Amino acid sequence: MGDFNYPKIDWQLHYTPGGNSEENYSIACIEDNYLVHHLDEPTRCRDDEPHTIDLIFSQDEFSDIE
Repeated sequence: MGDFNYPKIDWQLHYTPGGNSEENYSIACIEDNYLVHHLDEPTRCRDDEPHTIDLIFSQDEFSDIE
């Protein structure tokens, strides 16, 4: 759980454009450790642009976090 600043990551798709970026390494680390991201809506808004920067991960895909 924490405040991540990866605005290029699409957390719905687990995708980020580009090649060898910090975002790509982060996605790979999440997938390699079988972590599940539990938030499905933006947690911040700047200049009327929603962003998901607060993230909660676990290894339990069926956890109900609200």
